[in-house]
Amino acid sequence: MGRWSTEIHDCIGGASTDSTYWTRQRRLLVRMMRQRGG
Repeated sequence: MGRWSTEIHDCIGGASTDSTYWTRQRRLLVRMMRQRGG
């Protein structure tokens, strides 16, 4: 989970310059969380 936390922080840091990447990562994260049952 630590790896995901790092990626999320990276996305937040560059959200203003690359919103498309952030949106894609967030969507992927939500899908993973649903599969985990959380």
